[in-house]
Amino acid sequence: HLDTDVAKGFAKSLAKRVDSARSDDPLLRELHDEVETLRRTLYSPTPKHSWMGESLKTVRAILEEASTHSVGEEIRAHDYIAQIDRMLAP
Repeated sequence: HLDTDVAKGFAKSLAKRVDSARSDDPLLRELHDEVETLRRTLYSPTPKHSWMGESLKTVRAILEEASTHSVGEEIRAHDYIAQIDRMLAP
C-alpha cells in the first residue's frame, strides 16, 4: 500500500533537511543513518514494502524524540511525522 515514489520524495526531502541542519545533536546522526537505510531500501532492485514501513516507523520514532530537542524545530520534525503518518495510513 506504500507508494514508493512518495516515500522516495520524502526521503530525499528529509535527507536534505537533516544534512543542512546546524546541530551536533546525536539524534541528527541517528536520523541521517536511518534515512540512508530507508533510501537503500527504496532504491533496491526489489524494494520490500514491509522493510520500507518498518524503516519509516523508525524514522518517525527518531523524529518524535527530536521534536523534544531544539533540533526538532530546525528540521521541521512535526511536518515529517505528519507525512509519515499519511504514508502509513491504511
